Amino acid sequence: MPQQVGQQRIVTHDKSITLIIGAGSTYADTEGLSDRSPLNNGFFSASNKTHRKIVNKINSYMTDHYGINIRYSDEDFLENVMVCLYTDIFNEELSSQALEAFQNLISLYTKRIAQTTNNIPITENLLLYRLIDHYLSSGFKPDNISIVTFNHDMQIEKILYNLTRSEKWNNYGIIYRFPSMYMAGFTRTDVTAPSNKNQDLFDVHHEESGGIKVLKLHGSLNWYSRHNSDRLSPRVMFNPERKIWVTRRQKVDPSMKQIGRRGKKFTFPIIIPPVIHKSAILHNKQKKIWQCTETILKNLMELTIFGYSCPSTDYESLNLFKRSLRNNENLQKISIIDPNSGVTKHYIDFLNLKKANFYRSAQQFLIQGEIQ
Repeated sequence: MPQQVGQQRIVTHDKSITLIIGAGSTYADTEGLSDRSPLNNGFFSASNKTHRKIVNKINSYMTDHYGINIRYSDEDFLENVMVCLYTDIFNEELSSQALEAFQNLISLYTKRIAQTTNNIPITENLLLYRLIDHYLSSGFKPDNISIVTFNHDMQIEKILYNLTRSEKWNNYGIIYRFPSMYMAGFTRTDVTAPSNKNQDLFDVHHEESGGIKVLKLHGSLNWYSRHNSDRLSPRVMFNPERKIWVTRRQKVDPSMKQIGRRGKKFTFPIIIPPVIHKSAILHNKQKKIWQCTETILKNLMELTIFGYSCPSTDYESLNLFKRSLRNNENLQKISIIDPNSGVTKHYIDFLNLKKANFYRSAQQFLIQGEIQ
């Protein structure tokens, strides 16, 4: 059915599409900035410039126990160190030191995300903004668009928030709905906001359905649990039934605390490391997200992967895609956006694809998409 959107007349259809978004998406949108969003390789050398003390603490643990200097390029892999520290938490001989190093790593990661993404201007020039706008303009209804992401930053949420407030899309219908877009069962009572309202905050929407879904499989830096201490035991840190809140803050606050009637509370972000058997530490709300993602992937018609390599070490994500996509008879088109052609081969091999469209950049994808 044709619908007037800004100066355009859009014919909508009932096809469904899923965008799988990885860290490469945010990294691409920070090109040209002196301090770019962190990727796996080179994370510690970049962090050492601004957070040397925390890097030193993490490096001391890795050097003492493994003879590894995480500042050297051959050892400078965020995910490898995170998996190592997480595993050591459950080793009785290493637990105490590993837990401290792991919590330092989460703190460092949160600080780096805040430092590199908080002040990115959300404009229609951002590649991810243009990608979502492209699919809306191509007639995909918001209800039929799902974004599956392994990113912890809030770039996707901020882009959707600004899209729905833009002159082009503000009368189109529900595009953005916070917090139910996460498909985790969050309600309005789970939402908090800082007492200082002179900050950029997400609007809370009454609608419980409709709009673009945002499925954050590894958690998000605006989801948190709160505690009496800033040093948590593994049992508390990974309790699948712990209470989770969602803050309306649009910017990551690495030192966010809460002052209540019973005194100060420390917050801890909900982040799942890319570890083996992560289902054992998934919060109950995150299990809902994984289940919803699998259902969507089994039925989608079009898939676009932007900046996510699906590493072979992340077995559960790999298996999720294998189970869902190999048997999806509705899937008509797969597009992979990544500067590394080896990523396309990786997907072709493990998904047993007969055909995939490969683009070295989002710019190339958007240009060719407009021509088609």
